[in-house]
Amino acid sequence: MKKVIKKIARFIFLFISVILILLITVPYFFKKKIETLVIQNIDKKINAKVFFKDLRISAFKHFPHITVTLYNVSVTGVADFTGDTLVSAKEIDATIGIYTFLKGKHEVNGIHLQEPLIYARILENGKASYDIAKPDTSSTNKSKESSFEIAIDHWSINNGRIVYDDKLQKTYLEIGGLYHNGSGDFKQEVSDLDITTKINDLTFQYNGIRYFNKKLFAADLQMEMNLKEKKFTFRDHAFQLGDFKFGFDGYFKLLDKGYETDLKFVVNETSFKNLLSLFPGIHKKDLEGIETNGEFTCNGNIRGVYDIQDNRVPTFHIDLKVMDATFKYNHLPKALEKINFDFVADNPDGDPEHTTYNIKAFHFEIDKQSTHGSITIKGKKNIRIKSDIKLSANLAEIENLIPLDGLLLKGKLDAELNVDGIYNDSLKLLPAFHVDMKAENAMFRYKKLPKSIDNINFHLIANNVDGDMEHINCNIPVFHFEVDKNPVHGNIFVKGLKDAQVNADIKIKADLAHIEKIYPIDGLILKGILNSEIKINGRYNDSLKLFPKADVFVALEKGYVKSKNMPAEMDSIHLSAEVTNITGKIADTRISLNNLTFLLDGEPFVMSGTMSDLKDYNYDIKINGLLDLAKLTQLYPIENTSAKGTFDFDIITKG
Repeated sequence: MKKVIKKIARFIFLFISVILILLITVPYFFKKKIETLVIQNIDKKINAKVFFKDLRISAFKHFPHITVTLYNVSVTGVADFTGDTLVSAKEIDATIGIYTFLKGKHEVNGIHLQEPLIYARILENGKASYDIAKPDTSSTNKSKESSFEIAIDHWSINNGRIVYDDKLQKTYLEIGGLYHNGSGDFKQEVSDLDITTKINDLTFQYNGIRYFNKKLFAADLQMEMNLKEKKFTFRDHAFQLGDFKFGFDGYFKLLDKGYETDLKFVVNETSFKNLLSLFPGIHKKDLEGIETNGEFTCNGNIRGVYDIQDNRVPTFHIDLKVMDATFKYNHLPKALEKINFDFVADNPDGDPEHTTYNIKAFHFEIDKQSTHGSITIKGKKNIRIKSDIKLSANLAEIENLIPLDGLLLKGKLDAELNVDGIYNDSLKLLPAFHVDMKAENAMFRYKKLPKSIDNINFHLIANNVDGDMEHINCNIPVFHFEVDKNPVHGNIFVKGLKDAQVNADIKIKADLAHIEKIYPIDGLILKGILNSEIKINGRYNDSLKLFPKADVFVALEKGYVKSKNMPAEMDSIHLSAEVTNITGKIADTRISLNNLTFLLDGEPFVMSGTMSDLKDYNYDIKINGLLDLAKLTQLYPIENTSAKGTFDFDIITKG
């Protein structure tokens, strides 16, 4: 009996040894063939430049499958996308069943990507960088052994990054820190599809508006996959966006020209803090320092067919309510209180023009100063907008509520906004609106500005009674602010947009040294007080004809404008210029210089005169200067010639 057991054990050991030897050695016998097949399939099927540093075959990496691994893979575009990286990856694994591999069939049943980057672009002309598949011209009688067959039932992505940049639809999606596993038998008509996904940084932007910025997204779901009907039915599932956890009940079905769906929206947790995590600019680390109270309710559904050619969308209804919530940063003394929000999104019949987004009521308070109102938007092409918003705020309380790095605000702000009408971009229609905004004794200070802006007072009234863009009125009957006790004040009235009627009277006193600090220009030094008075009474189109009905007075007091190393026409000549005094005026189409004193490379010049009828360049200019002849010969050297002394001159020119 013992001999029999020993023989059996010896046989098993020998059998396992042979299998191990085969598993280790057989892949190497097939490496050249596999590598040739990979290159041939790339050349036949992909219209792009594909590079990989190495190809290896292993029987143990994804046992019990044979694994073909491409290392340091890159796919770059051609034509309009020459040089653009479409795909790069540290490793790409393709797994093949051992039995089919030994039979010579190369049926890929798994794909695994290590640290991939996928960058898909669509240009404004509709061309897509990922449209790289060549037409299939292979013969139907061609042996299956000459290429790879795809029968994937498992796949994974480890630490991936995906960027989708669509200029045509103005859509941008970026996925960072992607970890994904999936499995499903695509050879069966009906099977289970299991997916686990985690995205550390999800960013989504549409039409210039960023809805999500570096948000966490996770999904763990099981679906019934019916490939014959192209129908996916949700079973066990859990989704998470930020700290907002939700799910779906129902199905999603692909159609030839769109999709059909019947889904019910399910919210698993209703803490206001979870809802807050969806807001742009709120990250997980921020939530750790925020105290909240309050609950929300959310329910909804989406049913029907999406078909862009027939202009059909599914019906949907979403109802979101926030009740008596509060929001407070732990290290700040004030809270945003009595937050109430009632939002309904609805489409009853699948016509996009009947889609309504309705904030039926919203309200919140900062230190008992309230903001409340309502907003309704309906339609897609002819967008009906109706809103009524009132705001009253003590600006000093904002810094006690929200962290403002380097920003200081003070003063009182009251505003009222009423909108009622149709917006249609193609018809240049605006809804009728009325805006009334008033700031009293306000102050603005930012750390990058050399001085604060103090004593801000203004009253803005803007309205449009009939939706015609040319009937817009914007009236600031009075405004005033000061920078280091230098005042700017006046009034402005503008009517219309395209051919605006402008009436303005503005007086400005500014310290040029502050302007230089805000807008530094290399080689330019500013100093002194600039006084200016601007009066405008005319139309915008008239202003294109050079200052009609404009009156501008400019004077520089006790200062200068210097330009170091001002380049002249010759590269070898560099001059310095310094304006020490200027008094001038622009009235209608006439420019008058009463006194322009400047130094050119240290030599004084005084200019005065007028220029009128600017289109025909009629001018009357007088220039007085004192020229150092020695410097002149240095600037314009003449062989065997030297000069000394000064030359006082007057130049009078008319024309």
